[in-house]
Amino acid sequence: MAARIEYTAYARRRLQERQIQEVWIEEIIAHGDHYHDLQSGREIAVGRRHYHGKERDIMIAFERVDNAMIVVTSSALKESQRQRRIQSGRWIPI
Repeated sequence: MAARIEYTAYARRRLQERQIQEVWIEEIIAHGDHYHDLQSGREIAVGRRHYHGKERDIMIAFERVDNAMIVVTSSALKESQRQRRIQSGRWIPI
């Protein structure tokens, strides 16, 4: 059985404010690149989407609890943010 995706109240508010679609969250978690964020301790999933007129990386921060993935927040990344976080060692590919 696949893990279900749940959202914190904060995550739902940020999705709405940032105009990020829930279907993107599901697709990015299922098929995106995954990292462990050493600063927050959370799992990060990143995928490209057409966002506000251009292709952007969309980042999803979530935690695995029992048989659920709890989405904590999401945002569009600026062009170099993903690479800087990987190069600095903050994000470790998993």
